[in-house]
Amino acid sequence: MVSVVAAAAASAPARVVVAGALLRPRDGGCRLAAFMQLSTLFAPGPGRLLLVAGSLAMFALGASQALYGPFFPYFSDTLGVTPSRLGLLPGLHFAGATIGVLGGGFAARRWGYRWLLRVGGAVLTAGYLAAAIAGTWSALLVGVAFLGLGFGLLVNFNILVDEAFGAVGAAALQLINATFSIGAISAPLLAVASLQIGGQGLAFGIGGAVAAMLTALLFFGHDSADRMVAAQRAVVASAAAERAVAERADGVAAGGADGLPVGAANGGPGGTSVASASVSSARVDAVSESASESASTRAGAANASRAHQRALLVPIALFLPLYLIYPGAEASFSNWMPTHLFSLLPVAVASAVASGFWLMFTVGRLIAVPLSVRLRPGTMVGVAVVLAGAAALTATVDAAAPVAYLVAGLALGPIFPGGLSWLRRRYPARAGEVASIIIAAGGIGGMLIPPALGVVVERWGAGAVPVALTAVLTLAILLTALIGVSGRRGT
Repeated sequence: MVSVVAAAAASAPARVVVAGALLRPRDGGCRLAAFMQLSTLFAPGPGRLLLVAGSLAMFALGASQALYGPFFPYFSDTLGVTPSRLGLLPGLHFAGATIGVLGGGFAARRWGYRWLLRVGGAVLTAGYLAAAIAGTWSALLVGVAFLGLGFGLLVNFNILVDEAFGAVGAAALQLINATFSIGAISAPLLAVASLQIGGQGLAFGIGGAVAAMLTALLFFGHDSADRMVAAQRAVVASAAAERAVAERADGVAAGGADGLPVGAANGGPGGTSVASASVSSARVDAVSESASESASTRAGAANASRAHQRALLVPIALFLPLYLIYPGAEASFSNWMPTHLFSLLPVAVASAVASGFWLMFTVGRLIAVPLSVRLRPGTMVGVAVVLAGAAALTATVDAAAPVAYLVAGLALGPIFPGGLSWLRRRYPARAGEVASIIIAAGGIGGMLIPPALGVVVERWGAGAVPVALTAVLTLAILLTALIGVSGRRGT
């Protein structure tokens, strides 16, 4: 589910670059100016309030996607649900999140962010509270559906924060997404505390309390986000207009007398008659050639459209299968790893390992930043996928499983952003369009693979979890190798 958050923020760096290019000083005071810009993140006012709201939202979202797995054995015992049906919980959450992301993007463009986020906060709160008090399987499914939908709607906080903070949007995004990781790391620990007092109420109730605080802040204390976004868009639009005017002025200055006598260009003697004759001739030529040009233009546009579609097919065919597998692998580790650990370790220790998985996942993302300077994206993704597969295979040995799952978290972290970088490097002219397609379609993997693992667990028991995860990652390794081989062949 972390990949859904990344997907929503995928377009953010482009806007930050634009704003940074406009606002970045060109003299020796760059560092001081950058520090002053960063200091605006914490200045009193609507910006700081927006950061608080974004941090609350990301904590609640991070916790929601890591809470289900630790409760699987409890739900199985108290609700009489089989593992194959338990797998529907993360699948339903992923489906709701995908709907929320897609619908939220449209709603933000149509009505602005204010009401979108207010509705998202209310829906997430309702989902948490419904899951906290659910005493039947049907009630739990309703709560999870609301949680997933609220997750998808609130993921749009990434885009809002990026646009609202302009040149320092990237830093603001890093800040609020750190709280997402904190939520995911905290969730298994909240789950074990909740189980010790009986039931899921404490863990989901705390999540609901955070979501309720967020919703109250969105309704009563956060009404300037759209104005901040509008102000940043006005800055970008104004700078773009100034550049356009300057470019037109440069063009006139460079080509004002092109093809005409000096007198014609300056309106001097003889200039009017020569210019009039030129204009009349041009009009006659335009009328005689307009029909053929129109037909050729339409044919050229049709050919260009077909060529564009064909150009997209190769990168989509290469990267889409990997992005179908990865979200499903991530969700399967998050939700089925605790079931395996609970069969090997005391509940408290198993929950600590599950929390450590998310901690190492975050560390993996952070380590990937300096490594990306030295390693090609394809190399980094390939090493990470192989390491994750080896860790899953090692987890089949009971004594090594806890450490193996920690290593798996470390390895899984860089794969999603690294794959996008790989795509941009291989197909720079088409990366944006392809990325939007594969990210949207990639949600299918998160909906289908965790329930499939539930069927495996129901048939062969908790010990089959690492075997199934190994099989999923083996497929990911093969797909990664295929992308690499196609690159050497020059596709």
